[in-house]
Amino acid sequence: YFLLILALFLFSVLGQASLTSALKKIPAPWRLKETIEQGSKIFWPFLLVSILSGIVIALGFILFIIPGIVFMVWYAFATYVLVFEEIRGWSALKRSKELVKGYWWPIFGRLMVLVLISIAASIVVNWIPYIGPLALQILLPPFSTAYAVMLYKGLKEIKKEQ
Repeated sequence: YFLLILALFLFSVLGQASLTSALKKIPAPWRLKETIEQGSKIFWPFLLVSILSGIVIALGFILFIIPGIVFMVWYAFATYVLVFEEIRGWSALKRSKELVKGYWWPIFGRLMVLVLISIAASIVVNWIPYIGPLALQILLPPFSTAYAVMLYKGLKEIKKEQ
């Protein structure tokens, strides 16, 4: 059972890395094989940045809820920094925090919109047995990733102008 959970987790990370890499290429056409190859190339750095940000955010929540929320907003774009700017490890987290600096509240608000949409979608689809939760698991991650990438690109554009 543990190996199955581990395999699903690693497959999920590969999918997230591949999707983020594919979003980097917009408006170029996507090809599944190429997209998965791109995700495979950054799999380990993507996993590392995800684990680092997850640990920091979890420690923030352990300290008290407020630091966890602050860290969550600061490091929300760490994996996108990795994919789009090719900055790895702790440097990706630092760059994410740098992007958010001066825009913490607007980013927090936009992330809360995403959370509220996710909660509302969960409530609605849970009324549909079996298919509803499956549909949510298939549709919500790409939507969330695309939304976060748009936030990230918007921040980069704003910071470039300053």
